[in-house]
Amino acid sequence: MTSLKEIWLQGNYFTGPLPDLSGLISLEDLNLRDNSLTGVVPPSLLNISTLRVVNFTNNKLQGPTPSFARTVDVDMIPGTNNFCLDNPGVPCDATVNVLLSVAKNFGYPASLADFWKGNDPCTSTQAWEGITCAGGDILVINLKKAGLSGTISSDFSLISRLQKLILSDNMLTGTIPDKLTSLSDLALLDVSNNELSGQIPKFRSNVQVEYGGNPDIGKSNTSYAPPGAPGSTPSGTGGGSDDSGNKNSASGKIVGSVVGAVGVVCVVGLGVFFYSRKQKRSSKVQSPNMMIIHPRRSWDQDAVKITVAGSSANSGVESFTDSVGPMTGRVTTKVDVFSFGVILMEMITGRKALDETQPEDSLHLVTWFRRMHINKDTFRKTIDPTINLDEETLGSISTVADLAGHCTAREPYQRPDMGHVVNVLSSLVEIWKPAEPDSDDMYGIDFEMPLPEVLLKWQAFDGSSSSFLASGDNTQTSIPTRPSGFADSFTSADGR
Repeated sequence: MTSLKEIWLQGNYFTGPLPDLSGLISLEDLNLRDNSLTGVVPPSLLNISTLRVVNFTNNKLQGPTPSFARTVDVDMIPGTNNFCLDNPGVPCDATVNVLLSVAKNFGYPASLADFWKGNDPCTSTQAWEGITCAGGDILVINLKKAGLSGTISSDFSLISRLQKLILSDNMLTGTIPDKLTSLSDLALLDVSNNELSGQIPKFRSNVQVEYGGNPDIGKSNTSYAPPGAPGSTPSGTGGGSDDSGNKNSASGKIVGSVVGAVGVVCVVGLGVFFYSRKQKRSSKVQSPNMMIIHPRRSWDQDAVKITVAGSSANSGVESFTDSVGPMTGRVTTKVDVFSFGVILMEMITGRKALDETQPEDSLHLVTWFRRMHINKDTFRKTIDPTINLDEETLGSISTVADLAGHCTAREPYQRPDMGHVVNVLSSLVEIWKPAEPDSDDMYGIDFEMPLPEVLLKWQAFDGSSSSFLASGDNTQTSIPTRPSGFADSFTSADGR
């Protein structure tokens, strides 16, 4: 991927930390706006000399605010991430760095990123979730039932005054680090009901160690129950080291590297496939969610654009869900519902799903529409000015706008079924009447009728309407001419 120049992955609801990007030696434009990325911005990104544009606004990134070179155009609005300080390049407090190191072993979960903000875990105005302090020192860390996975970091041992460490009822793997035995004030270690394995380090006799509910812990050697440790589970092993956790971590990195390599091959393969079909299409595929892989040869003018399949698929974008879906795992039966919601937004606003003539924050219709739909005043500004807007029409448009927002919800399970969509729109059909009835209408239809009755009358013209419409001089349509062999009507025997 050394030739990759642009990465546009904004608005895809990606989570987790940024990977090492040191291999992207040609990267110029990185847009990760409007996701849920966590963790510390990797130093490798700051060292890419070709980088020109970076957009991190609206994520959950942590640690110090990155300081890019002056040649880089940075879109990173203060307060839209979870950096410890807003000043670029200023390091975080030492205690914050320790806790971020602890969170790293858990994969920088969003549950912690949402509550571990600021540069002082012990501040009275913004106390960090699960952290109890006294006199500026952390005494208790309680992350019970926090949905954590990963391993227990040995950096907990750097919190010198720690008295209680509670990590029970999570999905933690690996071993209990030996370094935790160096905590002189530790009185309670509760790691029960996880998936830990290996030996249990030998803590002091006055340390209560709870480790029940870990089926694979302490199976290999003699049992160990710290003397004077009431409530300790009577199964486990003594001694040991942190080597097992390191081996597991190394294995995880190897597996991750293999998976990553397979993903790269898939992406490049898809790029070649779509590029070979490009000449067969009448227009380019455009999507707000894409990776643009520039050609390895500078004289090749066409870049390969790969659509990133996901819950934010847009109207007007050819869907490659069958081939891309297995890579992302986010293709669902609600993708069509999302696309229909985008169509409704296009009808209301008169805008395209992706309008590159708009400013960066208004480029994508869905994110812009959501922002403008927050209050009534800004919503009126989004409505296509060609619509004759009165209070009755505004009410109907508001209903459709609410439906569009529902259809384009971030998570597929939050979107309605098409049956609900039909029910909402059919209620508007019942009250619809044309805004400007034509007294010379060629069909002689009374435009004071509700739309369902009008449709019934139109059905009477089914046998002759196709030729009648084709010969009408005052009729314009964007629907292409019926292909040869296509059914004459939807009620014909070969109708599809």
